[in-house]
Amino acid sequence: MDENSRVQEIQVKKPGATSSWIWGVIKMSGTVFHGLYELWMRPERRDEYFGTLINAWIANGGEAIGIRAGGEYVDVGTLHGYRRAIQLLDGRLTMTEASRLQPSTSAEERMTDEHIHKAA
Repeated sequence: MDENSRVQEIQVKKPGATSSWIWGVIKMSGTVFHGLYELWMRPERRDEYFGTLINAWIANGGEAIGIRAGGEYVDVGTLHGYRRAIQLLDGRLTMTEASRLQPSTSAEERMTDEHIHKAA
């Protein structure tokens, strides 16, 4: 984000991402949603991820405002992340304690998760 909180780029699964922030929620008007759909339907678009579509929309003059919020990211798409999220929500685990937990996943999955965590 720039100094005015405008999103410059969503770094989708990008090794060496320049930010540790992640994005997770998008609020938009119906008009913007339909504009994104029209962009996505163009024959030259091959977006596998919503973030790359947002990047194209920004490059075409669209504006996205970012809000820095939250303090802990857990990937609930993994069993470890789901369990960690439940513990955080139950208050059984502080965010500091949760960040010390090591996932019991393969090295390949951890590498993938690290790239997802760095996507901004």
